[in-house]
Amino acid sequence: MNVTVILPTFKRPGPLVWSLLSVLHQNVGDGDARHSLVVLNNDTEREPVEKAVAKALSEATHGNWTVEVIHRDPPMDPVLSWYGGIREYARSGDVVFLHGDDDLMLPGSLAARSAILEESGAPILLTLSRSGLVFEEGDAARAFFPAPIGSTESARDWRFVAPHEMTRFGPAFIGNHAYRASQEFFAGFDEVLSLMRSVPLEGRQQLAMLPYFLPLPFLSAKRVAGAEIAGTLRGMRLEEAVGHRFGHFNWVPGLLYAASLLLLESPPLRDRAELAGMREEMLRNVHRWYVPSMVDRETRLQFRHFQRALGVPRLRHASDLAAGAWMTAKTLAGGQALLHRMFGWGEPASLDDLIASYSRYVED
Repeated sequence: MNVTVILPTFKRPGPLVWSLLSVLHQNVGDGDARHSLVVLNNDTEREPVEKAVAKALSEATHGNWTVEVIHRDPPMDPVLSWYGGIREYARSGDVVFLHGDDDLMLPGSLAARSAILEESGAPILLTLSRSGLVFEEGDAARAFFPAPIGSTESARDWRFVAPHEMTRFGPAFIGNHAYRASQEFFAGFDEVLSLMRSVPLEGRQQLAMLPYFLPLPFLSAKRVAGAEIAGTLRGMRLEEAVGHRFGHFNWVPGLLYAASLLLLESPPLRDRAELAGMREEMLRNVHRWYVPSMVDRETRLQFRHFQRALGVPRLRHASDLAAGAWMTAKTLAGGQALLHRMFGWGEPASLDDLIASYSRYVED
C-alpha cells in the first residue's frame, strides 16, 4: 500500500530530527509501494529545517522513504497547512498520517495502522498515544521510554467506533489520527472546516479543535475505525510545560474547551443525541479550566462571555473545579514546575543519546 506521512514543523529543529528518524526507521512494506515523507515548514526560517532533515537522513539506518521539504511562504494557519498538505501531496488512495514535530512515532505503528485502514476501508482511524514522555530543553532532551514502548500486539483488534466512545481515543491530538486520502475523507473535512469557522474565537484558535470534530461526519455511518494500540509517543518543549502557565503559545485550553462546548450545544450539533459523551467531556474540561481561565487576565473576558452562554460552573462537577483550583495554586506558586523538573522529566540526554535510546526500540 502507498503511505504518505505529512510532518508539519515550526521552530523545533531538535524534535524534528527525532520525529523524522522515528518515521525513517519504520518499514511499512516492501515491493513497489510508494512511501513518502513530506516536511511542511510553517516558518520563514529555512536553514534549521534543512539541517534537521540532513541530520536525520544521515542517521537513518534503514527504511524505504522518499523525503520532500516544503517551505510555506507565507506561513499558513497550522490546521490549514496540515490538511492542505494532505490535499497537495498525498495521492488518491494513500494511507496518510499527520505526524507533528514534537511527536515520536512508535515502532511498528505505521505498519499496524496502515494494515487496519487497508482492512477496514474506513476514511479515518483513531488510536491512542503515550503522552508527556519526551521533552526538549535547549540542546538536550529529557526522556522516558517505558517498556514495551512499541507494542502493536493488538493491531488487528480494531472496531468501528460508536459515537459515545470516540472521546476515549483523544481525537484532538493529530498523532492519534490516520486517514485514507479519498473523496469521502475530503468531503467530511470540508464539512467540519465550515463548522469550525463558526467557532467564536479568532486567529489560530478558531480551527485548533478541528481534529477533535473531524470524525463527526463519519460516525453515524460507522466509518470511523478505532484500535486499542498506542500510535504515537508524544513530547513537547519543556518550556511549554513549565514556562506557560495556562496555555501553549498559540492556544489556551480553557477557551478552546468552552468554545467547543458552545459549538456542541448549538445547531446543528445540539440535536444529535449520540454526541452526549462529547458534551460531557467538554463540560468537565470547561470546569477544570474555569479557575485558570479566570485568573489569567488575557482570557478572563472571553471566558466570562462563554460562562454566561453555558451556565458554568455547574455543581455536579465540583471535583473538576477543585482540580482546576489546585492546578492554579500550584502553578502560581511555582511548585508544579519545580516538582516536575526534580522528578517528572527524566535525566538530561544529548540528541545523539536520545536517538540511540530510541533506536533500541525500533523494529528491524
